[in-house]
Amino acid sequence: MKPKETEYKIAEDGDHEAFGRLLDEVNTEWVEMSFPTIVALREGEVIGGISRHPTDDRILVEPIFAPNIYVYIRLIEAMENVLAAAGVKWFDFRVDATRYEKYTGLLKKSNAVVDLGVDDEGKFRWFRRTIHGRQ
Repeated sequence: MKPKETEYKIAEDGDHEAFGRLLDEVNTEWVEMSFPTIVALREGEVIGGISRHPTDDRILVEPIFAPNIYVYIRLIEAMENVLAAAGVKWFDFRVDATRYEKYTGLLKKSNAVVDLGVDDEGKFRWFRRTIHGRQ
């Protein structure tokens, strides 16, 4: 089996909008995106993406969407490469508390992820990931 050819790149003109439309199509609530936003493309079509959400107190990586785990992992790697080049050592992300159980095994296996707990409203479970798994 030959893997499909997927291109990963920093978003350019129109890519943010295409990523936003994709998130709307899959009914994923999304937030403001800023640099860097990275998209996954197949045959010129945006099939997934990852972005940094602008905040004053942390580097928050969201939203993220991918059609499968392989693209999901490659998007995270691409984001880590960009952040590492800027000198970033870690970033935070959050998972809808109602979806947390779905990701428990994957998150607990990672030495690079620290569980920061659930927010005061009980809506999100927060995590911190070290870049490239380095402490």
